[in-house]
Amino acid sequence: MVALDDRKRSLLRLGDPHEEVTHLESFSWADFHSGDVDWEGDGLLIGQYGHLEQLGFEDLEQPNNTDTVESEEVKALANFRAFCKGVARSRAIKELYLDGFGSDAIFSTLSPVFEGNNTFCKLCVYQGGLDSESVADQFASAIEKWRYLREIELIETTDESPCEGRTISALKSCKNLRKLTIDGCRSIPNDCAELADVLNNTPLEELIVKEFTDINDQGVARLGGALQTNTTLKALTLETLSSVTFMGWRAFFTSLQSPECALENLRVYMSVECSEDEEAESIATALANTRLRSFDLGSAIFSPNGWRSFFTNLLQSNSLEHLNASFGVAYVDDDEIIDDGIASAIANALGNNTTLKSLNLPHLDYLSGDGVRAVFSSIEELLCNTKSLRAAAASSNHSLSNLSCSAADHHTEVPNDLVALLQLNQSDNKAERVRQKILRYYKTDHSDVDELVDLEWTEVMPHAFAWAGRDAADCNLLYRLIRRVPSLFSSARGTVVGKRKRGK
Repeated sequence: MVALDDRKRSLLRLGDPHEEVTHLESFSWADFHSGDVDWEGDGLLIGQYGHLEQLGFEDLEQPNNTDTVESEEVKALANFRAFCKGVARSRAIKELYLDGFGSDAIFSTLSPVFEGNNTFCKLCVYQGGLDSESVADQFASAIEKWRYLREIELIETTDESPCEGRTISALKSCKNLRKLTIDGCRSIPNDCAELADVLNNTPLEELIVKEFTDINDQGVARLGGALQTNTTLKALTLETLSSVTFMGWRAFFTSLQSPECALENLRVYMSVECSEDEEAESIATALANTRLRSFDLGSAIFSPNGWRSFFTNLLQSNSLEHLNASFGVAYVDDDEIIDDGIASAIANALGNNTTLKSLNLPHLDYLSGDGVRAVFSSIEELLCNTKSLRAAAASSNHSLSNLSCSAADHHTEVPNDLVALLQLNQSDNKAERVRQKILRYYKTDHSDVDELVDLEWTEVMPHAFAWAGRDAADCNLLYRLIRRVPSLFSSARGTVVGKRKRGK
């Protein structure tokens, strides 16, 4: 947000209003305490001529009952009302930001300004203000009238207060709401019930919940129950829910298996340690049977065997395309066990997977430098299996095209050879991916060439030549074939490409 200083105010009043206001895209007018400004006049300039799309207010407090008309807070509130009276003419404002206020006059004044305004679509409320009953009631009344709102952010809006449930419950009236962010708000036992009610009554497509420290197993169970029949929510973020146990998360993930659940992108910071390998396996199995396309896991702690089970079972999913696994490893007094466990877990899991396109492994701090290199090596071998022609085509991974890793104490830049293989997998044509890997990386031996020679008098041979020589840059296999059996290309043999040899 851009603060409008005194010089800008003077230009707005005395200069060419159309030129000045037209170039403003956003501003936050923080100080309504000044009595030397024509607040209503400035508001009219913006309302009549402006193309302002973002508007913000901050630090407006409720006057005390003992305050006189000359008090600073009373004056500031009067100036705010005068300014809003002028701004009410604008139909260009799309976003409203409210920061650090304590007056119920905020929403009662702004309510008619944006009522019926079909361009006003985003409301952000920060830093307190909704912790009194009167403000919460005015908030509920205002958003009921702002029926075109598509996005709402509530950031640290209350301390421990019974009004939080009322605030969230009011969101049910937003029949066009597509995105909701709740960050740093204190919850009460029925908050998740209210939030689940919002999911059931609005067309939300993305929900972000952070720092809701009081949500427990019962809370995520309510959310999971709502998602079982929700057909609109595509993306969900649940971060720093430290009171949720392993059992709560497993039950929540299982609820996402409902055929009516539309969730595709899930970001979860579990903040839980699974002491038993079976726990990691059961969580992964529950997730693998959902229709998630993207999964971001943070703060989970498994044993090396637990991670092996987690990757193996999760990547049996037929839909998962993007995985971000920021993991911790339970204490093991042997670096080699951790290194081998993680590297083999990833290798085994990717070996049978045909859908994953992107893999991000941040915070590999539990691995040694050798362990990180082992991860790269195992993935490189999987992307191009050179044991045989059949293995190169059928057993290589042809889907993974993006890989990133990070660790505080190790070099984690993806090797160039592995980058080249990942880039090959970015091709939309799977057959071309297979062909390029064979031509670039497969080293033929006599047995492979003899296998092709056996096709000499069939219709397959000319197609094999055409396939291998499709481009001039990568003809390794064709070149070796010619070197091995030059007589295949002798005109004396009487073969014609594409036709059977004529009988004599």
